[in-house]
Amino acid sequence: MSLSPGLSYKASDDMIEGFEDLGGGNRKPIFSDHVIVFMIRGIHRKWKQPILCNLVQSTMKTHDLVVCIRQTIRSLLKVGLKVIATVCDQGTTNVSALNFLKKETSEFFTRKNKKNTSLGFLVDGAEIISLFDPPHLMKGVRNNLLTKQLMFTEDKKRKIAKWDHVIQFYKLDGIEGDDDRRMYPKLTDEHVIPGDIPGRGNSSTTCTEDNNKPSTSLQCPLENNPQQNQVVTTLPDLLDPAAEDTADLLLFMDRLFDSVNGSSAVPLRGKNLRCAVTQKSEHKEFWETAIKMLSSMSYKCPETSLDDTEEALDSLTSFLLDDVPADSQVSAPAYSYTTAPRKEVIAPQ
Repeated sequence: MSLSPGLSYKASDDMIEGFEDLGGGNRKPIFSDHVIVFMIRGIHRKWKQPILCNLVQSTMKTHDLVVCIRQTIRSLLKVGLKVIATVCDQGTTNVSALNFLKKETSEFFTRKNKKNTSLGFLVDGAEIISLFDPPHLMKGVRNNLLTKQLMFTEDKKRKIAKWDHVIQFYKLDGIEGDDDRRMYPKLTDEHVIPGDIPGRGNSSTTCTEDNNKPSTSLQCPLENNPQQNQVVTTLPDLLDPAAEDTADLLLFMDRLFDSVNGSSAVPLRGKNLRCAVTQKSEHKEFWETAIKMLSSMSYKCPETSLDDTEEALDSLTSFLLDDVPADSQVSAPAYSYTTAPRKEVIAPQ
């Protein structure tokens, strides 16, 4: 989180605050402009608590973050909490630190001449699952789709999704110019037009073609249409028939986000996956299918960037590490560390 640089005097500690401070007396005469916050929250019970913040300039170095993660987890284990997982975004330092901890764990098993069966990393013998924040994963896939074609396999059929199809449908829906007649009035240019999307700059260049071929129907799992299989029939000669592939991708991503965003025990109408994970819920079956579909995804464009499907795949695989106990209800992933009392039987949140 960004901060405005500044200094203040803390009389109780006779110390000037505002410089880079990594804790444990590790302070540097550098103005801090960001803060790294660590928070813990429960799985079975609804509670959360910030426990640590470090002042840094720009970002924390990978080595320092590794030390901080390890020391924080050790402190939590020492007071009787059982750390199940870490959750963070895909910042370069975060990814590097987690990869270092995983590599360290792999080397530990190699020295023991044992097979590494861990999907995460070890801290004092405790296995910690590393998860990436679902909204950031979805945003990463969206950002790549803005400038690339996304190829994927569903039901043994190879498909291609293009952001141009979303733009075509959006313009078609707004052709009347009256929100009362639009099917999705909540959609705006900031949701659809690449140059208007916050944080995307003014470039709207894509690697797809602009086609205006005879139309077919488009399945749109958008916010004000809870019926996931409802078919929206468009006017002819306006929407590319290939948009059906894009519609299938949107439906899949909508269900994928629902599956990791549930906060209630009972699913919403038309949203069977938007609920807590239980032994009888559809989550495990859907995640097993989703892993196969994510594994088949690739982007087609001369200019390539970070492929976020790999991180999504790692996170879903981690969710399936253990079976969910029959009497458990586990909500979607939290931000930071997820913990539970030592003697509770739990599944990753």
